[in-house]
Amino acid sequence: MAAESSQELKQRTRALTRELKSAMKAGEVERLEHSVASSVQRKKLLTSKDSSTFLEAKRRLDCA
Repeated sequence: MAAESSQELKQRTRALTRELKSAMKAGEVERLEHSVASSVQRKKLLTSKDSSTFLEAKRRLDCA
């Protein structure tokens, strides 16, 4: 039951994402995707406990 609900949610989320992207300009989508990716990296950077993970996340942010 939970697996079915999860699969349905995943499919609906993808459909809504496609619909939203089609209504946006390409530049807006790119800026939003970059913003999300940066936020994820910052969160990983702040929550990493291993120094090698910290350094790798910092390197990725510096290159972005």
